[in-house]
Amino acid sequence: MSALWVKNVITNVHYDSQRSRIESVYVREYLGTSLSSPVVYSRQNVINLIEAGNKFVTATLSMNTWYIGEDVRVVSVRNGSYLRTDNNQNESDNLGNLPEF
Repeated sequence: MSALWVKNVITNVHYDSQRSRIESVYVREYLGTSLSSPVVYSRQNVINLIEAGNKFVTATLSMNTWYIGEDVRVVSVRNGSYLRTDNNQNESDNLGNLPEF
C-alpha cells in the first residue's frame, strides 16, 4: 500500500560492503509540489528520528517526476534495529529498490 507524502523522503541509499546494512541515505524534504536537494543522514539518525515519532517515506524519480513509495519503519529483531518498508523480521535493512550513491 502506498504511503502519503510526508516531510522526510528517502530517495537513495548507501550500503555496507556486505549489502545487508544501510550506512546512510539521501533525505529530501517534501515541499508540497517538489522535493528539496538531498541531505545525507546516517542510518542511526533515521532510526532515532522514526523512534521519536518522525515519519519517513521512500520515493523514486522517473522522467523528472517523483513517485511516492512506501512508509519506512524500524523493525527490531533480536538485538538490532533495521530500516524496512515491510514488517519482515529479517536481520537486514530493506528500503526496496532505491538507487545507490
